[in-house]
Amino acid sequence: LIELDGGNVVEVSLDRGSIAAGARRDPICEIELELKAGKAAALFDLAIELAPALPARLDNRSKAQRGYALAAGTKAAPVKASTPGLTADMTVEDAFATIAFDCIAHLQANEAGLLAGRDAEYLHQARVALRRLRSAFRVFGAAIPEGRFAQTLDEFRAVARTLGNARNLDVFVLETLAHANSADHAGIAALRRRTQAMRRIAARAARATVAAPAYTVMMLQFVQNLFAVQMQPETASAGRAGVKLKDF
Repeated sequence: LIELDGGNVVEVSLDRGSIAAGARRDPICEIELELKAGKAAALFDLAIELAPALPARLDNRSKAQRGYALAAGTKAAPVKASTPGLTADMTVEDAFATIAFDCIAHLQANEAGLLAGRDAEYLHQARVALRRLRSAFRVFGAAIPEGRFAQTLDEFRAVARTLGNARNLDVFVLETLAHANSADHAGIAALRRRTQAMRRIAARAARATVAAPAYTVMMLQFVQNLFAVQMQPETASAGRAGVKLKDF
């Protein structure tokens, strides 16, 4: 138990071991933070302090989810966007948070595959998640205090540019050049070699960006601010706090 300023208490647990299903194993090495007393902001502050020091990455899968997938022999696959559960009588803050959390879940669901470099579709779906998130800010810009998210938005844009460069080369190499069947054409062969090399460099840059502690800190800060907007609607733009989604 860690006692922080302001009466905030956080339980820190270290889990090490493995999930087992027959001969299959999934190793576990996790730190879990649980707020025992105080405000959620303190929990995020501690996580943000720990993230670059460990370093650690976020995982939104429970051990139960991982266990059932292992037992069923479910193979990992790229995850497409889901449909956020919106209702007309939601406040604009809750609607924005619902969409934003859905985008973050979409992004996180494709991170492991992106880092493993197993399938170009993982990177594509991660890029789609970031694009959806930026679209949400444009739609809700009149109601959400963008200043609170300004730094994180700049960081998301930088990540999106890196992923976008890798995705563009994926498309060019795997789809566009695939139609150039002139295997004996020296120019096409040289172009293919050069773009393959560029693609490998871009893919490494994308993986390094997502694996970096700064990426984890960015995600934590974004979610911390999302909770703040959802729990404190008075921080929304003038005249918009508490407005129903349908009216907005």
